[in-house]
Amino acid sequence: MSEFHPNRQGAVKTKLGLTRRRLLESWPLLVWVGIALLASWGYTRGRVFSRMNGAVDVYQENISPIEEGRVTKILVKRGDFVSPNQVIASMDASLYERELLGMLRGVAANRYEEISRLERQQLDLEAELRKLEITDAGDKARLTELIAARERLLKSSGVGNPAASKILGLGPLAALATDKIDNLNADIAELQGSQAAAAQSIGEVKNSLAKLTAQISRTRTQALATASAKASTLSEEILAGLQPDEQKEVNELLSQIELCSLRSTRGGTVDRLEKEEGEFVAKGEAVMRVVAEPDQIVAFLPQDQTSQLHVGDSVWITPALDRAHVFESTVTAISPRINNLADATSPLPNRRLYGRDVLCSFPKAALPPSPGQPGLLVPGQTVTVHTSRPGDIPLMNRIFHNDDSN
Repeated sequence: MSEFHPNRQGAVKTKLGLTRRRLLESWPLLVWVGIALLASWGYTRGRVFSRMNGAVDVYQENISPIEEGRVTKILVKRGDFVSPNQVIASMDASLYERELLGMLRGVAANRYEEISRLERQQLDLEAELRKLEITDAGDKARLTELIAARERLLKSSGVGNPAASKILGLGPLAALATDKIDNLNADIAELQGSQAAAAQSIGEVKNSLAKLTAQISRTRTQALATASAKASTLSEEILAGLQPDEQKEVNELLSQIELCSLRSTRGGTVDRLEKEEGEFVAKGEAVMRVVAEPDQIVAFLPQDQTSQLHVGDSVWITPALDRAHVFESTVTAISPRINNLADATSPLPNRRLYGRDVLCSFPKAALPPSPGQPGLLVPGQTVTVHTSRPGDIPLMNRIFHNDDSN
């Protein structure tokens, strides 16, 4: 019987042929090994990242007065963008303005009383000056007479020429004249001293009178300006002329008037108008609401992961509904207080997650092109905060979808 069989392979004559033969005989095993390698490559491709749920922080400012009153004017409408410290509404400040004007009228009346007192002092100084000048004029005339008398006595007695007095035998007469001249010299010296003192006194009185006259002029100018001042046009000169207690009272009233102009602290977009012009507003009641431009991201870090994140670490922000945009950010703060949130993934009721709030800087790439326009991340938008840079979704995760891995 022949040994030929149609399925029998021929004899292998080389080592390479033997190796090829063995590989062909074990092809099912090679297929499974290839599939395993492909699955391993697909699973390791990309990156599975850790993440936190978060939201763009919303800073909503309620614009409200500190005292009850009536809204006199609303300067913006819903949707307008307002700058920081911009006046956006005003309250009725007539009560404070009337009180301020009454106070200024009282200050003006006090100034006029002060002017009257200063004018009386001025009259007293003028009278004193006239008295000093009259006395000084009399002393000058008396001094002139004494000097003239001394000169006449000197000429008539010959005291000035002792040789001539001896020849004429006028010795006793000359001695008597000498005594009179000495007395005249003493009186002249006394008058000359009093003249110097009088001149100094007259100069001091004139100086005081000039200062008092200037003070009266300034006070009269301040009184006129204060009496005609208005609450809206109160100048620095008027404030500078007030006494410390008056300045304190005026500044308090001006502060109350200023607080009637409602301003936005941080600025933003007017979200809602709560009141209309003419409506009465209670103390602390909102007139309107302003949503400020976002400046940070708030996320929730579970308690068991707090050691994996630190201030200054880089994180990546992606919108919850749009994974195409990835914004790099930095952790600016981690709350020291443990917070808790409802665990929506647990089938058991009243289950809560414990962790800490994480604050991240707002990505510069997501800022709006100009103030008032929407950016790529808007206030209140839910986001995902990744602790490692997001990569491509692994192939196995694409095949076997799992929400916890992307």
